[in-house]
Amino acid sequence: MGSPTATIELTFSHPITFGRALTMEWLVEGQEVQKYAIQVMNGAKWKTIYSGTTIGHKKIDLFSPTTAQKVRLNILSASPTPRIRKFQLFDGTQAQ
Repeated sequence: MGSPTATIELTFSHPITFGRALTMEWLVEGQEVQKYAIQVMNGAKWKTIYSGTTIGHKKIDLFSPTTAQKVRLNILSASPTPRIRKFQLFDGTQAQ
């Protein structure tokens, strides 16, 4: 079981609203991420709005629309080194 952690933090010039996240992992050495959380800055603390176990080639996470200026992908457990290829946020309030 792995334990390495990593964070990708995004800071926007103004608050954005999003309800979906797309994350992709480099799979050259296989799937590495074992546990992660998508978090937003709420005052002075990070608040988890979604948590998952694996990412793999492509993972789309759906959650209640959230508005924030700071967002992060927090890799809580991986082995041996997590390699994130893409992390994107999308507005989940629009009908498809």
